[in-house]
Parts: sequence; structure tokens; C-alpha cells
Amino acid sequence: MTLGRRAALRALAVLGAAGPVAACQTGGDPAASPTASTRSTPTPPPATPTTPPGPPTSLEAMIEARLGALPDPGAPVGDVKHLSEGLASRACANGTLYASSQGAFLVPADVEARWLTVHNLIGYPTSEVEPWVDGRRQRFWGGNVIIAPGDQAAPLRLDVVVNKLRPLVPLDYSPPDLVQWRGITIRDSIRADAEAMFVAAASQGVTLLAVSGFRTYAYQVSLFEGYQQTSGPEQTLIRSARPGYSEHQTGFAFDVAGDQGCVLSACFAETNAARWVEAHAFEFGFCVRYGLEQGAITGYDYEPWHLRYVGREVAAEMVARKIYTLEQFYGLPAAPNYA
Repeated sequence: MTLGRRAALRALAVLGAAGPVAACQTGGDPAASPTASTRSTPTPPPATPTTPPGPPTSLEAMIEARLGALPDPGAPVGDVKHLSEGLASRACANGTLYASSQGAFLVPADVEARWLTVHNLIGYPTSEVEPWVDGRRQRFWGGNVIIAPGDQAAPLRLDVVVNKLRPLVPLDYSPPDLVQWRGITIRDSIRADAEAMFVAAASQGVTLLAVSGFRTYAYQVSLFEGYQQTSGPEQTLIRSARPGYSEHQTGFAFDVAGDQGCVLSACFAETNAARWVEAHAFEFGFCVRYGLEQGAITGYDYEPWHLRYVGREVAAEMVARKIYTLEQFYGLPAAPNYA
């Protein structure tokens, strides 16, 4: 095992100590007492209640049970290792079995290599590897690790993640399918869901306005320089992206406003438009990209007006699993600062 891997596993031990504690329960109905005989013989004492076998009650037992259930985990390599009170592992030829309160799951070597770089963000495994779009994914407590043949930095992909560690390639990228919609420019592929969202809001008495969509590299240069002049370098870095590092340049993101003022300002969070977006945007495939108190991961202050299209399935899953950033959902490192 390399020194880097040992260090990562020691970090996991710290994570596990703070994680959920395993709680195993057993159940079952007690056996019914035998009925008395019709003869005058004494009634036998009630039978001792029995409990059907429950789930394994130790991390070691969970791992051994999983080894027997998996089709091809590969031969075990070494003994069970206790990484913390709530996490144990056992290396196998085809990966590593990890057991926690979430169960025991095989993490293949390529997934494990990615996971060990982001385990502090997404926690323990909660599923086996499963198909995902054009690749594979494994679910973890607070996110996923996705292994796909394509480059996730490719800006044509809907799952592209752009942040301070992941610039667009090339930096001056411009989408091929830009269209005009409600006074801004967005990608044609997201127009139908964006329109459906605005119509749904209006039907519930909430006005949404489209403020800023796609931005060219050149426009982002002028915007970033303007922030530096008015706000200073430190504030600029948490309020505006460097040219080539902006989600707006993908065409998958746009800013919204309402009819109560507070355009692109913190007070927008208290408006009807912001509350509606927070509650319903996911139904149309959008997420609030820079969420409240997520700056240590995303690198930016809370922006309740900045919506990113991720598709209805991903948006719904993020809400259901309480995953608040794309970095966590896609198993990518936090990006609070530029490299």
C-alpha cells in the first residue's frame, strides 16, 4: 500500500468516527404457546420465543456475508481492517469491501482511487456499482463516484462541472446551439424546461425574470475586471469567476430575478421568486448551483438567483438525497480556490 493510500485511509478513520453509528435490530413474532390438551394433563409451559436470523451484527460478519453474496469479488487479500468504530474494510482481488452502518459494498479499484480523494465530502459507500449514462457510478452517503469514458470537463456534456479547479476546455469555448429566450441567450437543449418552469411559476402567482444567461469569454473578462476595480481582489474571487471558469459560458446556467427588486443581491433570498425557485426548480431540471453555506465546496458566496440545468433526473436525486453541490454529486474535489 502506498503512503498516499495509507494517509487517505487514516483520514477515513477520522471520518468514520464522526459518522453514523451502526444499529442492528432483530425482530420476529414469539412462537405461540401450545394449546392445552383435552385431557386433564398439565398444560406445558410456553415455548421460548424465537427470533429469526437478522442481519450480521458486526462489521466482520457483514463483510463475510457480502463476500459470499457477490458474484465475483475476487479472493480476499489479508484480514479485516478496522478503520474506525464505524468502518471496516477487507481487500479483495477485484476491489475493497467496506462495511459501515450503511451495509457492506465492494468498491472497485478505479472507483476507490477517486473516492479516496473526496471521501471527506461524500462519506461511505451505500450501493454497489451500477450503470450510469455512458459509464458506471457508485453511490456514497453524500454523493457519487462516476467513472465515464468521456471527459467530464468537456463543455458539451450536460454533466460538465466547471469550478475554480475545472476550467472550460478551451477557455474561450462557445456552445454550438445557442438560442434567444426571454431576452437572454441559453442552449436550445434547456429551453423547453426553462420555459416550463417560468410558466409554472406564473400559474402560481410568482413572477420569474431571466436576467443573465450565456456569457462569452470576452464578456467575462470585462465583468471580472470590473469586479476587481469596484470590490477588490478578495471579494471578486467569491463573487465572480475568472474568464474560462464561469458556468455561464457553458450555456447551461442563467440568473433569475422577480418583481420585488433585489436583482443579483443577497436580499433576493427573501423574495417570493427565490422561495419558489428553491422549492420547485428541481422539478424542471435546475438546481441552485451556489447554495447557502456551500462556499467551502463551490468557492462562491450564496447565489439564490444562479440556476444550473442538470436534467430532471439528476436534480430530483440531488433533492431526494440532500446533496447540495455538483462537486459532491459527481464525486469531485471541493474547489474553494484556484489552483
